Amino acid sequence: MPRDARVYRKTFPRQTTRYVGWELNLTYPPQDQRIDYEIEAVFYRSDGSVFARQTAEAYVDEGWTTSSPSRGRGWSQPLQWKTGSYRVDLSVEGEVIASEEFEIINSKIPTSGPFLELQSKLPWATYPLDLDDEKALIALSGMMETDPTLAASVASLPWVRQALTGEGRGALQVLDMLATEDVDLAKRSLASHGWPMTLPRTSGWL
Repeated sequence: MPRDARVYRKTFPRQTTRYVGWELNLTYPPQDQRIDYEIEAVFYRSDGSVFARQTAEAYVDEGWTTSSPSRGRGWSQPLQWKTGSYRVDLSVEGEVIASEEFEIINSKIPTSGPFLELQSKLPWATYPLDLDDEKALIALSGMMETDPTLAASVASLPWVRQALTGEGRGALQVLDMLATEDVDLAKRSLASHGWPMTLPRTSGWL
């Protein structure tokens, strides 16, 4: 996958994730000849058992000072990963040179029905989502579950239809929280305030 199309993160929603890839960013002195080597990637489940092994052929060419070998593990269709924590160790000639953990989670974002139609009208809500936009979409799906008319009203607002700001993402989460407690209060708040509102510094929203 081209570098500018890659999504770098450590948490992936099971509903949409197909491949999880690793990437090494190596820096070294200029080489006077080509050097070929193998990278062994071992994927572990949270209990320490081996989930998968793979070997990637890599090389350093003459004159190079950097390289970024990479490879992925997964399936052509989503919903194949099991939820949980994983770790991948990368080794060269039997020595572990890098290790990282990642997590597969169940997302609360519906993948069919009326919400999918609503989501399709939001330019920023296309996959792959970054983590902030995913949280905003989860909040909108929560409103849909509580009151579909509220979710439709919110999704039609200009600041939601366009690229979301940090305040906009926070406002969606606040509205979702209000709707969970009192949907009429959320509707009144939406009608009377100039959303997106400025969130207090003490709020716990990420």
